[in-house]
Amino acid sequence: MDGMNSFLTWEEDYKSLESEFLDFIKYVPLSNEHEKVWSLKLANLLLLIGSSIDSFFKCALASFKSRVENHYNYKYNYRGISYTIEDFKAVSNFYEYILKDVDPNMGLYRNVFEDFYQLSNKSVHVSRTEEKITPFNEWRKDKSPQWWINYRQLKHGKFQNKKLATLEIVLDSLAALFLLNIYTLDNRQYLVDNNVIRSNISLNDSKFIYSNDIKTSEPIIAKSELFGFIWSTDSFWEQYPWHILTPGNVYNL
Repeated sequence: MDGMNSFLTWEEDYKSLESEFLDFIKYVPLSNEHEKVWSLKLANLLLLIGSSIDSFFKCALASFKSRVENHYNYKYNYRGISYTIEDFKAVSNFYEYILKDVDPNMGLYRNVFEDFYQLSNKSVHVSRTEEKITPFNEWRKDKSPQWWINYRQLKHGKFQNKKLATLEIVLDSLAALFLLNIYTLDNRQYLVDNNVIRSNISLNDSKFIYSNDIKTSEPIIAKSELFGFIWSTDSFWEQYPWHILTPGNVYNL
């Protein structure tokens, strides 16, 4: 398994899947009464999204493992402290799993990535409904997300389990793929360069490129056509995210 290719994971994978989902909701709009709608089209989408998430995690594992094996002096930020790879191995179980020949699964992904990224408390905003989704919330309980459970059941029995692919589940899974793309450090530079992640402060040559320990009240946002995410220490943006995520906002982002 090769390491991360940001062009493939964002441009050719995520954006293609989001486009398919946007086409579907032209006919079945996002609304409370449609949450439990299911279809074979949604089943096919869930299979593709779930597979993409699985591949994304595997590529991220390979990327980290490559850095360890090649002794790259790459800095990470963990709980407010900057570490090199050698430092990090001494203070965390982060690499314990990566360096073993363990068959990747959601339990492994949780053990590795939750420790580093705390994805269980990261929320994505949905532009069409202004709702908030926390796609890895179940990791807090050491459980797999429901969208992942449904994907796995669908994968092993598409036609008998097709009703598991509801509009709500597919939306949650796509939010997870969006979050992985924009929050993983491997993709950071590419998404900044291509204006997916932007701010009124300079992001290139900044700590933001290699760390999620960002201490700035100035908002940094990531946006796709369907989702948005905000980095900021100012709680105002958590309470009023649409002041900056809507088109034509006063920050001109």
